[in-house]
Amino acid sequence: MRSPCNSLAILTTLFTALVYANDDLKTSYELWNEVVSHHISPGHLEGISVNVVDYESIRSDENFYKYLTVIRDVDTKNFTHSELYAFFMNVYNAFAIKMILEYSCHDCHPIESIKDIGSTTKPVWKMTAGYAGGRTWSLDDVEDYLRNPTPFKEDSRLHSCIVCASISCPNVRMTAFEHSKVDQQMTRQMQEFLNNTKKGLAVDESNKVIHLSSIFNWFKADFEAESGSVRNFIMPYVPPQAITYLNNTNFNFEYFDYNWNLNGMVKCNCTM
Repeated sequence: MRSPCNSLAILTTLFTALVYANDDLKTSYELWNEVVSHHISPGHLEGISVNVVDYESIRSDENFYKYLTVIRDVDTKNFTHSELYAFFMNVYNAFAIKMILEYSCHDCHPIESIKDIGSTTKPVWKMTAGYAGGRTWSLDDVEDYLRNPTPFKEDSRLHSCIVCASISCPNVRMTAFEHSKVDQQMTRQMQEFLNNTKKGLAVDESNKVIHLSSIFNWFKADFEAESGSVRNFIMPYVPPQAITYLNNTNFNFEYFDYNWNLNGMVKCNCTM
């Protein structure tokens, strides 16, 4: 029979480990919040409403590097669904920015798109982007994990929350995702994305067409699995004036061309 003292010692050890893990998670939120609240601002690029990323100010912000250090050792094994989504959506967005800063030069000129990074055999999505939760991740690794977050079910609102550094992506959130309010944050992200008539949703009444982000085409299976159809999925998040058109099956979906240009300027300090 195990002694009460031994049992108490085990419980104390587990509690202490949990406290430290939660401290690291909380610190990651605080640091990421400092970064995005100071270096991302509403603006317009190429006629599209975008939260513009000031890459060069992030490059010189020690909080960005502190964040990348803290997330390395966050214990993710016992994450709740909300903790998993909050933590890894922040991680994805940070890693995308990190890749832009690390590979800001292409042939000694500033890159214009995240797709300028990597090669045809190993595109940017497959390259090692960073270290979090005790392992290395590519951008695809993080996205795939969020799409299949075993043992939980996917929350397809994630597609409005992770940002691949491009104008047509959803906007980078100007506050950190936090597990205590991530449900409301994800809802707000999807609402804001679908209220953007240049990259989220726009109705062409005369031609009976609803223009949607290509994201709803690329990840159509995710939205169908969750809600039966893309139309059903977006209904709770669209502006009120769009609901009538969504309910009219004579209106067909078409998809915006995707603008892969960067959601902010980056410098190249290359010397030949």
